[in-house]
Amino acid sequence: MTILDQLPRFSAQDTGAVGEGTLDPLGLSPVAERIAELLAPGLRARMGQPRFTTLAAVGAMAQPDPGTVSASNGPAADIAFEWLVAEALARDKGANPPHTFPGSRKVARALRRNERVSASDYLASPRVFGFNGVYRPFARYAGVLEDKSDELGLKATGLVEAWEQDQGLSGFASRQPGTEGNRFRAEASKYVQDAMEKGVVTAPATGQFLRNLAQVANPTGAGPRERAYLRDLLLHGRVGDGEIRDELVQLIANELAAGPDDMSISDRSLAEFVVPKASTVTRRVLESAIAYETCAAQMDYAFRSVLRHGSSLHGAFTLDMAADAEGVAEIAADFPALVDAAHTAAGALQSPLWAVSPFEAFTEPLDPLQFAQALITHHHRVQANKAKLSWLDVDGDGWRVRRLFRDQPELDPTAWLHPMRLTTIAIFLKATA
Repeated sequence: MTILDQLPRFSAQDTGAVGEGTLDPLGLSPVAERIAELLAPGLRARMGQPRFTTLAAVGAMAQPDPGTVSASNGPAADIAFEWLVAEALARDKGANPPHTFPGSRKVARALRRNERVSASDYLASPRVFGFNGVYRPFARYAGVLEDKSDELGLKATGLVEAWEQDQGLSGFASRQPGTEGNRFRAEASKYVQDAMEKGVVTAPATGQFLRNLAQVANPTGAGPRERAYLRDLLLHGRVGDGEIRDELVQLIANELAAGPDDMSISDRSLAEFVVPKASTVTRRVLESAIAYETCAAQMDYAFRSVLRHGSSLHGAFTLDMAADAEGVAEIAADFPALVDAAHTAAGALQSPLWAVSPFEAFTEPLDPLQFAQALITHHHRVQANKAKLSWLDVDGDGWRVRRLFRDQPELDPTAWLHPMRLTTIAIFLKATA
C-alpha cells in the first residue's frame, strides 16, 4: 500500500462545496407558501407585533429632505431610522424583560462591545429584514405604504396621528410649529440624516432623545387609539385583492371573541374552527391547506423517523432497518388516501398549486420497504435540485446519516409543518384588542 492509498478521502457524495442545506429536506415548502398566500396575502408568519407597522410609517415621516443629505456613507433613510429604534430599545434600562425585535440580539452584542449601531451590527440595505422589511408586505397591503414605491400611503397619516395622540406628540404628522411632536420629528430627522451620512448612530448614547424614542417605539406599548386604528386596518382595510383574507380575519375575530381567553391557537386549530363557517371559495382553500399539511406532516415525520432510527444504530443502516422506523409502516398504509385527498382539494381551486406534486411518488400503495425507499429517493432528488448534499451518505448497500442530522427531535405527526398565517391573524387581533 502506498502513502497515497492511506490518505483520507471524501465519500463520493461529499463534494465539500455545496453544503447539506438544513431546510425543507423533502421540498414541501413551496406549495405550502402558495396556499398561505391564497389565504392571507400581505401577512407573513414572522409578523408577531403589528405595532412595527406604525413605526414604519413614523420612520417614513421622519426622513430628512432628500436635498439636505450629503454623499451618504450609510443606509437608506428607512434603515437609518431602524438603527435609531434598535439602539434605543436595546439601551432601554426600564425594559424587563428586554425588548425583542428583528436583530435585537446582534444589537445587544454590539452595545456590550461599547459600539454604536451600524451596518455590521444590524443591517445595511436588505429590504426583507428588520421591522421595515418584515412588516412591509402588511404596510403595503393595508395602505400605510404605497405598493412598490414605499412612499406614505393613504392610511399612513391616520395611523401616525393615532400614535402621536397616544404618545403626547401631537403635531408630529402635521409638522405644526411649536408642538412637541414637531420638535421630536425634527430631532429624529436630524439623527436619521447623521446615520445616513456617517454610517453609524450618532444620537447621544445616554441622551434624552434615545430614551424618548424607546418609550414611544416600545413594541408592546401601543395606546388605545393606535391599537384601534391598527385593528381597523386589519378588519376593514380591504386594500388590494384579498377577499379570502378579509373573510378569515372576521371569522377568526369571531372565534377569539367567543372562545376562552386561553384557547389553543394554532394554524390547524384555527382552520378547523372556521372552515364550517367559511364561504365556498374560502372553505376550498382552507380544505386544501388542511389536506396538504396532513400529508406534509406525515411525510416529514416518517422521513425524520428514518433518520432517528438510522442514527440509533451507530453505523450504516439498510432498507429493512429504515422500514422498521417508528410510524413508517402505519404511514405507508394510509398515505395514498391522504395524497388523493390533497390532490382532490387542490384540484377544486381556481389557482394551480403545483406543476409537479411533491407527493407524486406516493400515489400508489407501497409496502413499508417501498415507502422507505421512495422517501429516501425523493429526498436525494430534492437536495440535488437545490444543489445541496443529501442528509444521508450511501454506505455499501445502505446509508449513514450525516453527523449534522443525527439528533432529530421527537415530532407530532399531526402538527402542521408550515405556517399558514392564520396564527398571524390571531396574534394581530389579540395585540390590537
